[in-house]
Amino acid sequence: MVRLKVIGIVGSPREKGNTEFFVKRALDRLAGEGFEVELVTLRGKTILPCQACLGCRDEGRCVQEDDFGPIFDKMVEADGIIVGSPVYFGSAAPQLMALLDRAGYSARASGRSHFAGKVGAPIAVARRAGHNFTFAQLLLWYFINGMVIPGSSYWNVATAGAGGDRDAEKDEEGIRTIENFAANMAEVLRRVRGGGGSVARGRGTVELGQEEVAEIGDETAAHGDHVAAGADHLVHESDRLRSPPLAHGLRQAAQGGTVDASGDGEEVLHRGALPGEGHALLEQAQSVPDAAVGLPGDVGEELVADLEALRRRHRLQALDEVRFWYGAEVEALTP
Repeated sequence: MVRLKVIGIVGSPREKGNTEFFVKRALDRLAGEGFEVELVTLRGKTILPCQACLGCRDEGRCVQEDDFGPIFDKMVEADGIIVGSPVYFGSAAPQLMALLDRAGYSARASGRSHFAGKVGAPIAVARRAGHNFTFAQLLLWYFINGMVIPGSSYWNVATAGAGGDRDAEKDEEGIRTIENFAANMAEVLRRVRGGGGSVARGRGTVELGQEEVAEIGDETAAHGDHVAAGADHLVHESDRLRSPPLAHGLRQAAQGGTVDASGDGEEVLHRGALPGEGHALLEQAQSVPDAAVGLPGDVGEELVADLEALRRRHRLQALDEVRFWYGAEVEALTP
């Protein structure tokens, strides 16, 4: 079984800081879902800014000699990438931006889409303000690299660090937001990357391999085709029921009379007339003033007859189903 891997990159230089707390919280949730996870911190590492030397165009990777290379390799190998940044002066930490600038540019300059199709999103942590700008700043990196970005119940931002405190655990809403994000990321990873992980079933979890995930995908696609075919059939029947011969036959069948029309009209009689319920529906339609319905009387009768025929043919709740096709027209005909 292929296990999908997610790395969480912490852009804070502080040990066990607030940013690390939230990134680790997301990774813990993903680990609980069956994914392989790794926390990568930039603390104590040297990540120089891009020198615009364009050496990556020739070598296929950044040519600067520092701690960038090993982290870049982890990013390329991972299926999911989370980056977390503190907000010190209104924007993302410069160490993290140096990493992302070089990773994004060297990946594009090499002619290979190293990050396209990977899944992830940023996390921004601030004392008071700057969350949204930093979150958006980091989000642009994901977008331009063709990555898939899961959502959450709020933006991935958290409040902590007043006076330099390590107090991230106090932001309960921030914790819920990050855990919701991680849960969504797990689901998207399974769907997009198609590997292992686990899926909750009942009270336990079941490990899924690549073949099992593919089989579930095939079953889902087949079900979708079946639903689409059913929808097409209903559309066809709705159009056919609007035809003049059948509409005329339906009205006569509802009144318990004989049908002079040929073709579809006779088909209705062969299936049986509707003297009881059909007649009641017809009376209901006739009792609604034209001004209220906004339709000529005969059109109102046709709609009611169409409605009843759909109920009998498809064994569906008549009003609920036909509302989908006729909308406000049927609403006006119902008491």
